[in-house]
Amino acid sequence: MTTFRAGSWVASPTLGGGSPHGEVLGRTIGIVGYGRIGREVAERATGLKCRVLAANRSPVADPAPAEAVFSLADLDRMLPLCDTVLIACALAPETTGLIDARRLALMKPGALLINVARARIVDEDALYAALKDGHLGGAALDVWWQYPTEVKPERRPSRRPFHELPNVLMTPHSSSSSGATADRRWSVVAGNLDRFARGEPLENIVLHT
Repeated sequence: MTTFRAGSWVASPTLGGGSPHGEVLGRTIGIVGYGRIGREVAERATGLKCRVLAANRSPVADPAPAEAVFSLADLDRMLPLCDTVLIACALAPETTGLIDARRLALMKPGALLINVARARIVDEDALYAALKDGHLGGAALDVWWQYPTEVKPERRPSRRPFHELPNVLMTPHSSSSSGATADRRWSVVAGNLDRFARGEPLENIVLHT
């Protein structure tokens, strides 16, 4: 904390009377997009004894470890149940603007929104308003509505001043990057080259239609 770095104990709930922070244990997390990322998050969340719900565009044969998987048409039923909502779905016509002002209002007061997918899945103006007026407790945003260009290399990530809000954690589309990311990526490439040489099926195939 900034105050503690400066030498003050005022933020400590035991010593200085500060407010206690929240916790993940026993909370409900809703995952929008139950693909590889969604399932990996679900695995970790259940390890923290969270209740895990999910919503997905297509039917899911095996929802585990999620308790239930809703269709996107039933997203309105899931959102009010969640303390945290993670956006991990692909951007498509049916997901663009999926989390709009009406759906943000369905979320619990004080809920947390995390977006590691694509910014345009969430309505930019509606999210800013929900954070500024305090309906949402906070947001962790790794993806943005605006990106730098050659003409505007220092372009702000949004038309709205999210950077001025104290309840927003911002990262520059880098939340997946760690010291081991490159090693894992090249290991997958090398593994596929071996499979190709042996005439075996490749992994992570992207089909173009």
